[in-house]
Amino acid sequence: MTRSFLSLLAALMMTMLQSNADAGETIQVLMQTSAGDITLELYPDAAPVTVANFLRYVDAHHYDNNASFYRTVRMDNQAQNNIKIEVIQGGLGMEDSDLSFSPIAHESNKDSGILHTDGVISMARLDPGSATSEFFICINPQPALDFGGQRNPDGQGFAAFGKVVAGMDAVRLIQAMKTDMPEQKKLEYTSGQILIEPVLIRKVKRITSQQIDRDTWSVISRAVKNANIDAMASTYHPDAVLVSDSETRPIGDALEGWGKGMKDSKENGNAARVAFRFSSRQDDEHSAFERGIFKYTSIDSSGNEEHLFMHFESLLVKKDDRWLYLMERQLEVTDEAAWNALAN
Repeated sequence: MTRSFLSLLAALMMTMLQSNADAGETIQVLMQTSAGDITLELYPDAAPVTVANFLRYVDAHHYDNNASFYRTVRMDNQAQNNIKIEVIQGGLGMEDSDLSFSPIAHESNKDSGILHTDGVISMARLDPGSATSEFFICINPQPALDFGGQRNPDGQGFAAFGKVVAGMDAVRLIQAMKTDMPEQKKLEYTSGQILIEPVLIRKVKRITSQQIDRDTWSVISRAVKNANIDAMASTYHPDAVLVSDSETRPIGDALEGWGKGMKDSKENGNAARVAFRFSSRQDDEHSAFERGIFKYTSIDSSGNEEHLFMHFESLLVKKDDRWLYLMERQLEVTDEAAWNALAN
């Protein structure tokens, strides 16, 4: 172990310490606005093109402090619209922007199966295939926005791609905000629906803990269950270390011993599984520091189980768009009561 690596490890740990799908794959995104936080769950399996487009803006930070919610449609401000809806609309604005990417193909919810129910997020557009950066969130079910609905004369509906899973109070707060008051004889399509004070979208980011669960903890759990040491090794950074009270050693040494144990256990008809719960998860876009307990269960050939509960700390870094384990520190053995206390 080189001094430079230990210095890097210490610096990363200090940085983190000081900072404070059953239906298919989902990706969670946090949208921080001047009216409160909104957590979105996106469905890339159902709407791959639309989700990829939205995440392209998120990952490039194009929405951060550049976008806003600027339009709200309520029952009391759409006298000029024959087909009524309830939504809030946001993005970079319908005018051309240097931050906008090229328009995307229209993914109808006839194909995706994502209906415009309460809290669903969908792409705003003019003609089919014209959507870029603009989106809206539904308040209450809006079937007129689905394929075959009458809100848009072309009948193609709008491209829904996710749903609000937390923060609908912020969505409803935005919907109730004051809008412009046009002359009744000069009503255009969006007249009376433009917010007097737009709601700033300060930041939109992927929720890191979900990515870490996918890249690391879920992979390790499957690897232990399947006695697949190669899969387990794939979750570690090439320079990863295992730290205990008595020593610090390269993870390769530990993996060699774990692999032999997995092989022997499998040959003897035994099995194992491991699960993780967390007491603290601190992260930024490039590194994460997590504390918790892992529960290791060994199962003998007769089906008898023994459980080990261990406090641990971990440092992870993002490399080539994947989260990798850089440091694992196993602390003290604990008990089932401590494990159960982390259930929620």
